[in-house]
Amino acid sequence: MKKILIFKWLNNLNIRKKLMLSYILVVLLPVLLIGLVLTFSMQKMVTERAMYESRNSVDRVHARLNAPLKLAQDLFAQFSMDTNLEDLVLEKYRTVDEVVDAYSGYSGITNGVGSHIIEIQDIKLYTYNKSMLNSGQFIIVDDDLDGTPWLKRARSLNGGICWQVVYNSMRDSSLLSLTAQIKGPIQLKPLGVLVVSINQSCITSIIKDEPYETIILDDTGIVLASKNTQIVGKKLDSKYRDLLNISSGIYEINYENKTLKAIVKTFLPGICNKEFRIISLVPISAITDKVNNTFRLGFFMMMISLMLAAALFSFFSNVISKRVKSMSSDMHTVALGNFDYSPSIEGDDEIGQLSRDLGVMVKSIKDLVHEVYEVNLQKNQLAVRQREIKLKMLASQINPHFLFNALEAIRMRAYCNGDNEVAEVIMLLGKIMRKNLELENELVVFSDEIDLVKSYLEIQKFRFTSRFNYKLDYDNELENYKLLPLIIQPIIENAVVHGLKFMEEGGEISLTAEKNCGIVRIIVEDNGSGIDEERFQFVINNLNEVEDSVGQRIGLRNVYQRIKLFYGENYGMTISSTFGKGTRVEITLPGEG
Repeated sequence: MKKILIFKWLNNLNIRKKLMLSYILVVLLPVLLIGLVLTFSMQKMVTERAMYESRNSVDRVHARLNAPLKLAQDLFAQFSMDTNLEDLVLEKYRTVDEVVDAYSGYSGITNGVGSHIIEIQDIKLYTYNKSMLNSGQFIIVDDDLDGTPWLKRARSLNGGICWQVVYNSMRDSSLLSLTAQIKGPIQLKPLGVLVVSINQSCITSIIKDEPYETIILDDTGIVLASKNTQIVGKKLDSKYRDLLNISSGIYEINYENKTLKAIVKTFLPGICNKEFRIISLVPISAITDKVNNTFRLGFFMMMISLMLAAALFSFFSNVISKRVKSMSSDMHTVALGNFDYSPSIEGDDEIGQLSRDLGVMVKSIKDLVHEVYEVNLQKNQLAVRQREIKLKMLASQINPHFLFNALEAIRMRAYCNGDNEVAEVIMLLGKIMRKNLELENELVVFSDEIDLVKSYLEIQKFRFTSRFNYKLDYDNELENYKLLPLIIQPIIENAVVHGLKFMEEGGEISLTAEKNCGIVRIIVEDNGSGIDEERFQFVINNLNEVEDSVGQRIGLRNVYQRIKLFYGENYGMTISSTFGKGTRVEITLPGEG
């Protein structure tokens, strides 16, 4: 009973109220619920993301720092096995020249620095051989050096690698250095203490692009790298010394009067060192600000979306109602028999499509009324046209047949009288006439078209003996290429008749044809008089003019328009000419013919 009352109540509501109720139940309440859940989830994700990025940052710094540390260890191993270094250091020198010669003959340390100049600042061997000289590579240990703590520590480890911060007096800077006493590989005698110093700019570059403050500490609390360059090379402030006693993990600390999350990673650079530390300091405010911004942004976007949805919902409900009413009115008009209807509803939705379909249907009915009359009229006109064409074709064939037969008789008479040259020319003329007589609108092979061109040129050479010579050059693969008939011969004829018109001798006509990149190019060139600028513009503009139906002469315009109509707009003919020097015509056709 309650269900019946509910359905009855719903049926009595107008469409607009039903749509608004649907909006509240289907859109408003679910969006509010989902928006709150997503906002709190995003807060958690932002916090976890910040910690994840910080851990990745620490791991990334550790991986980058390992590269120069490992390189220094590899160099130590290399020099430990260097017999040339052993010979040089254990030798007792009597003169300075001997030392200089020995130094100039050894380049191992120099090459070690030069090959890794980005990572390695300096390589030095501190030796006790008093007969040697101090240089950039070798340092003689005197009483002052012998008492330095780092040198004592390196010697006490008896070949063990120890990373220490060593003061470089020549550069007035303290550098992270690998220190170890090395022995000769053969005699196993101590050669001295090897110091491989890491380039400070290399260590600094490791942390410069990190998003948060990152500090690298050695096992004594000295800052090896930091975005705060003022503390680099110094011991960590005593109030932050607790950072030296914590292991890998995430801690909340107070640093420079700020509450921060400290992400710590410890590692052992060598077995003779205690733990080094990489510390990423993430301000708590940076995390809370992101969380608060996320919450505010989420709430703001949710409210804006709901209000915008309500406005759009109201607007579209009105639009749909008006379009349905307009469609109903149009259909009623057509139902009354008024076929002067045109679609009045715009848009590509179902109502707009229905309006256009109604317009198409009405137009189809109107067109159907006139279709039979139009078809019959066209059929009658076509029949009359065909009869006229047949008469013209018959008339045009009578004279060519008669002339061809007459020429054949003249050729035979000339041949029988021994005038072979005249007979040959008449045969060529007859061949041209037969080609024209048998011409249909079908494709011909390239070799036949070239044969027609040769015949025409030989006849013209017979007429004008010394006026010109010709050259035909084309790829053999074009022999069987099919193309429209009579698109080359008119170009050749134009070159002879117009291009070489004022030449008594020395004329040259060339035809080249090639297939390249899927395009067939046919080029006809002459060295005749060329075309002046005014005439050239007239010829170019005339190419697209529609030819008169009477005469149908074959010329440049005819060839140009036939190519465009048959092959498409991508193909055609281009003309270039220099007055007094000659003319060049290029025909482009598709490669597959």
